[in-house]
Amino acid sequence: MDITMIVDTIWVLLAAVLVFFMNLGFAAVESGFARSKNTVNILSKNFIVFAVSSLGFMLLGWGLMFGGDGLFAGTQHLSVLSGSSIEFYKDTLTPSVPFWGKFFFQLVFCGTAATIVSGAVAERVKYISFILFSFILTLVIYPIVGHWIWGGGWLAKLGFLDFAGDTVYSSAVACRFSQLRSLVSSLSARLHSQRPGWSGAFSGKQLASVSALKRRPRASISASTGTPLILTLLRQFLFWLPIMVPQPEY
Repeated sequence: MDITMIVDTIWVLLAAVLVFFMNLGFAAVESGFARSKNTVNILSKNFIVFAVSSLGFMLLGWGLMFGGDGLFAGTQHLSVLSGSSIEFYKDTLTPSVPFWGKFFFQLVFCGTAATIVSGAVAERVKYISFILFSFILTLVIYPIVGHWIWGGGWLAKLGFLDFAGDTVYSSAVACRFSQLRSLVSSLSARLHSQRPGWSGAFSGKQLASVSALKRRPRASISASTGTPLILTLLRQFLFWLPIMVPQPEY
């Protein structure tokens, strides 16, 4: 391993760790603004969602995102659990960073995309419903949109550039989720009152809010008592550093 590979790998892993800590920031801000009785549920959800995201992205997500340069999605070596697949992806994005370093860097963005939604639907959606949504998001939706931009898909072929994921996980994936609203709206009545991005969060909140209003009389709505707002301040500092530090560009 030459000095270039060592330096590049350290830098990519450092950037990935900073993005990974954004998950702690989301957990802090959600706990800070939610009712104290739901703190354990929110913290558990933020912890489990990254584990679920890791599973989905490893099983199929990475392959859909970087498995070839098809216009819509990757179609080659969809599973990264075999030695031949790791060899296939050796030069993906950059040859100067080992495969698992690149995988971890992309994984933290994928996990963050799922975590963003949790804040908007906090206290509105059943625990298992959110976990299932996160798994589907990281297994299929996020990787396909990521392929369009970072994996050689149709947007990449048009010259589209996305620095640090502003479109992939903050908007485009969310819009994909918005398109699914009509498919799941019939299930919204089953949602119990409980991010990858602004429109995905808004869509999820809409579905949950409709269900909540159907079941809750107007007179029963009361002010929320949040947990200590120091958690919200903690989130600001946890987000400050990842935003300031430039992310690696391949």
